Amino acid sequence: MSDPQPLPFSATDAGSAFGRASRSAADGREIALPLDPRTPARSRAFAQRVLATSERPISRDVVDNALIVVAELVTASYLRRASRVRVAIELRERDLTVTIRDDRPDDRHDERRRDRPGDRPVPASMHDTREMLLDALTVERRVFTEGGETVHVARLLVSAG
Repeated sequence: MSDPQPLPFSATDAGSAFGRASRSAADGREIALPLDPRTPARSRAFAQRVLATSERPISRDVVDNALIVVAELVTASYLRRASRVRVAIELRERDLTVTIRDDRPDDRHDERRRDRPGDRPVPASMHDTREMLLDALTVERRVFTEGGETVHVARLLVSAG
């Protein structure tokens, strides 16, 4: 199976969530994928390619942390019944921003959510563990809805200072 082609990436996407302009898809830093059990691995492979082709060296720890963040956020999208996901990576001088956009239903206020067909049950402890892991690996995270999508933005430090 060939890798999907990057989709257009607007200036309102990843970077703007932290008040910065984002990169375009033309530089290959965003990819759109249908969600299935293979998507977290495909998203990690995409992030690995983006970081490996960076014009500057990135420590192995930062790469590993970014791959974990990508995989965990994409897995969360899958578990919340999204059908597609867009993964974007933006590398700046001192930080790296991972943005995951998905089309999950907005069911935060629906207490019956777990009873609907198609839901993938997730024990509360697994969700808590994911949140603690993401908090440990990132310096800033935001989740919001925009244009009918759920957007997760996570920032990791690349260098101190």
